Amino acid sequence: MVSIEAGAPGQFQSFDFSNLLMLPAKWPKNLPSPAILEHMIETFFQFEPQVHRIIHRPTLLTRVRLPPTHADFPFPGLLHAICAAAAPHTAWITTLKPEELEATTTRHIDLGLDLEQCEDFAVAQSEAAERTFRHATAVCMMCSGSFVFDMARAQMILGIVYFNKGMALRSWMITSSPIRLIKALEILNRNVRKSDKPAMLGEPQTDAEREERLATVWLAYLQEASFAANSNWAPSFELDEIHVELPTSTDEFLQKHDTSGFMKGNPQTGSDPDVLVK
Repeated sequence: MVSIEAGAPGQFQSFDFSNLLMLPAKWPKNLPSPAILEHMIETFFQFEPQVHRIIHRPTLLTRVRLPPTHADFPFPGLLHAICAAAAPHTAWITTLKPEELEATTTRHIDLGLDLEQCEDFAVAQSEAAERTFRHATAVCMMCSGSFVFDMARAQMILGIVYFNKGMALRSWMITSSPIRLIKALEILNRNVRKSDKPAMLGEPQTDAEREERLATVWLAYLQEASFAANSNWAPSFELDEIHVELPTSTDEFLQKHDTSGFMKGNPQTGSDPDVLVK
């Protein structure tokens, strides 16, 4: 909220924008303030044409309003990645022109400067996301399934950010990581494996969770297939490995006011004969 200071009758009211930059205690390093972060999240869902389907908007907005120390607060790397993806679509932050970006990043690297301080907001947030991956995976052996799922989605978003920034090699490299994580999570199969060693992720508790997982699997496949088609390199993710249905329709998924309501599933699979026309 923007605070308003009431003046005397007939005077203009003054707006105090200082709280746009206020940070709660224990706020993640280099993450924008809550007000700016929420704007970036809304921008992400409004302007990203495909990748937003891997995250349920109402659920994320509910979680991001929790204290940063809360167990259900989103993984900061995912939030950094969302900010990076939203950056080109808003004037609230600084986005360098393509001809300026290469010179700026080169100057930072030559001087040994941290790219998290780069003038280009998307580059800075991408670097912050990469830092969270390194730090989080350095202090745990495998971490929880929910963390691994969040990291996979964050890396998928960064793959698009890097590609749009003209960093094709970096995009290709980071896009391969979510595939390995998705396989470890065992969300390629319709049923959770029955064994003495439980899967990292249990059965989805809501329709939104189910659809997030389905969209993540299929978007990871599409990203990998896009690189394979453009390079003629052998893909590391084959269609025959995917044994889950396709995601539900956009109308079903974009239930903005319901975090756990019923979403009609899509019975189609990638091998259905009518999948390209229906």
